[in-house]
Amino acid sequence: MWDEKVSELRVVVDELIKLEDDRKRDKLWLDHARRNKKLRDDMKKYIADKINRAKAEETARVKEIEKILKEIKLWDEWLKYVKGVGPKLAGKILSRIDFEKAKSPSSLWTYCGYAVINGKRTRFQRGEKSIYRPELKSWLHMLGMSFLGYGNIGEPRAIANKEPRIDGGYARLYIRLRRVVDEKHPDWNATRRFLDARGRMIKVFLAHMYQVYSWLYNGQAVLHYAAAYLNKPEFGAHDYVYMPVVDVEEGDEPTWWRELWDAYREKGIRPVRL
Repeated sequence: MWDEKVSELRVVVDELIKLEDDRKRDKLWLDHARRNKKLRDDMKKYIADKINRAKAEETARVKEIEKILKEIKLWDEWLKYVKGVGPKLAGKILSRIDFEKAKSPSSLWTYCGYAVINGKRTRFQRGEKSIYRPELKSWLHMLGMSFLGYGNIGEPRAIANKEPRIDGGYARLYIRLRRVVDEKHPDWNATRRFLDARGRMIKVFLAHMYQVYSWLYNGQAVLHYAAAYLNKPEFGAHDYVYMPVVDVEEGDEPTWWRELWDAYREKGIRPVRL
């Protein structure tokens, strides 16, 4: 295990997911019964009380997740400084990431469902063994929305032409990538252009995650083209690297971030802050 606390985190996350799934199922049942008036009032109250108890238990699990995350470097030294990342979603994602299987940024993309195979993005096919973790891809979709300040909106079409609502490093990266996609693919509809730019943003985030993991846990300043640029014609020379986002004032970056900056400069690579 890449961090000894991840096993503990996974147990609590699994408990949280079960609570969430049970609560959502009960709510659907209760809503259906209310619409069709097929449930006695005492049963409605019983289910409503059960839902409220589940919410309280979920809150308790999230507090446990927050406590565990304080002992995981990827959260405590990086992700907590990134706008749009909350402990619940970060806990879910980190509980499923396995750097022993994903040993490079590109293999991490594959593990998370963001690889491109034969010119097409990976999709889950019913009846076939998945090459990625579907729940991880779903959570990363949510994180992408949260980076833009739309964490409560699940439908991309609703915000396809809207600007980000928060000014974070990944939101600024999305704006840059969206401009490139809009210019390159004016024939695409707005939702497709949004999804493409968001997908590229998440791939940079995953490359950053691998960079930070490699530096904090192994002391290696790794380079990968996805962290430096996404498309040569648009982004130019391969002599710079986008630094992992930390949404703090310049000069207030964590110590490891400044050390990684210096390590890239020693390699002759120009680090760029988003």
